[in-house]
Amino acid sequence: MPQADAEPRGICDVIDRHGTLSVHVGRTGTFAANDPDARALGEVFDGEQHRLVVHPV
Repeated sequence: MPQADAEPRGICDVIDRHGTLSVHVGRTGTFAANDPDARALGEVFDGEQHRLVVHPV
């Protein structure tokens, strides 16, 4: 997975301008089961300021 901070411009600039980040995904594909990639992504979010929300389909 590419590092978001590898590029000096882009998504990191957008995130840094805001106090919080919430990412909403559906329970499909990677998020359909207890996938290691989904768990690794979920660990990036602290659950307070930055949240990963997985919705049932």
